[in-house]
Amino acid sequence: IATVTLSSGINAEYGDDVDLKETMELYFQMCSVETSIKTAAVMAGTLANGGRNVFTGDQVLTEKTTLQVLSIMFSCGMYDYSGEWSFNVGLPAKSGVSGLITIVIPDR
Repeated sequence: IATVTLSSGINAEYGDDVDLKETMELYFQMCSVETSIKTAAVMAGTLANGGRNVFTGDQVLTEKTTLQVLSIMFSCGMYDYSGEWSFNVGLPAKSGVSGLITIVIPDR
């Protein structure tokens, strides 16, 4: 939708102060972040541990940020299946284009 809007020259939907092309470029960069299974496990473990890295013990995310990330994962991390996932599984999760599904079990 954003690309169609941009190609038609209409930016009113997003406001004059939003550079839609720049925003889309950032989105595509964030979709292209490379990770490994180990890194994904550390990220999930850190979220499950209240934002504290499970290997170093360093607090890398605040409690507020951790809760916000988990809330977003719970409500939309599985895209179109998010509602059904939340209802049936009840755990924050994030699927990726690679096929990886990261599930966080808080306090475990």
